[in-house]
Amino acid sequence: MALLLLLLIVRWHIWNANSGNEVYTYTQHHHPINALSWSPDANYVVSSDAGPNKDSDAGFTSVWQVA
Repeated sequence: MALLLLLLIVRWHIWNANSGNEVYTYTQHHHPINALSWSPDANYVVSSDAGPNKDSDAGFTSVWQVA
């Protein structure tokens, strides 16, 4: 299944590229997302945000199962 990904400031969406249906929406970040990566098997996504102070390393990072 081909997937599309869109980052919207503090949340991200995943759609099935074949059907156009949204597969997943993640809205737990409270600060702008500054990094996102898929696992090699496409079953997980790791995302991190800038945190309250964009110049610090105090952001939130998490791994999410999406498949």
